Amino acid sequence: MEAKYLISVESKGFGDVMPNIVLFGLPRFLITSLILFSSTILLGQSVEGRWTTSSEQTGSPLSVIEIVKSGNSIVGKVCQILLEPFQGEDPICTKCSGERKDKKVIGMNFLWGFKKDGESWSTGKILDPASGETYSSKLWLDDANTLQVRGYAGPLDLFYRTQTWKREGNSVYKTPVGTWQTFDDHWNNVKSVVEIKNVNGELKGFIRKKFLQPHEGTDPVCTECDGDRKNTKVVGMKIIWDFKKEGDKWVDGKILDPGNGHVYTSSIWLIDPDTLKVRGYVGPFYRSQVWTRAN
Repeated sequence: MEAKYLISVESKGFGDVMPNIVLFGLPRFLITSLILFSSTILLGQSVEGRWTTSSEQTGSPLSVIEIVKSGNSIVGKVCQILLEPFQGEDPICTKCSGERKDKKVIGMNFLWGFKKDGESWSTGKILDPASGETYSSKLWLDDANTLQVRGYAGPLDLFYRTQTWKREGNSVYKTPVGTWQTFDDHWNNVKSVVEIKNVNGELKGFIRKKFLQPHEGTDPVCTECDGDRKNTKVVGMKIIWDFKKEGDKWVDGKILDPGNGHVYTSSIWLIDPDTLKVRGYVGPFYRSQVWTRAN
């Protein structure tokens, strides 16, 4: 399994050292007062809850982590991983050691041993199931819905890398980015799983799984597609592209139907965080579908 939601390293910079200067023309005592005021607001907020991790390159959600209180400490487990087709559906930690060896990653406690240290939690450990490595870590809230997670490596923890996690149900779910179930129009059975990603500011969607009837085989290809999609595998195929943000909708995009090879001008919008309306147009006519966010 690829290391998608845990920690790798980068060299420590100098941004953590606050220079003893006047910022933006404000005197130091006023800056200090503002910092203390912001700190007071954060005191009542908790790192407990479910957090969504995202790709640093595309912004697409990668996993859901749940953090809970355990005595005077906190622990975190993996609740969900949004996997690529080649990664399977229920990965195990082949590189872990001890009691975690060859155990399922989903449900695994991979964050433990943290101690409250002012406004942060420090001296904890985070396990990367992809490599089996454990990193010294620290985490803190930027605001009620934004968690910074820093992992350290190297001699004397000389190197670190910081990731931003978002509280589940907030900003990541105000866009169509995520994994969606599509349904058969006649029987309302789940037909496929489609992942929508933000790739350099553009929405792109890919088929991640097909729920097939016996006559459809096990790994269908798009016999009706044109160009470079002709006779290529449907699972993994890009079927959504070129959408533009317009208010609360994404419009003027394209959606490919691998069943007939047609490409439709389309618009999509969220009805609620877990429900996506998808509309395709043919001339003055249109047809709509409802997709639901995959759990």
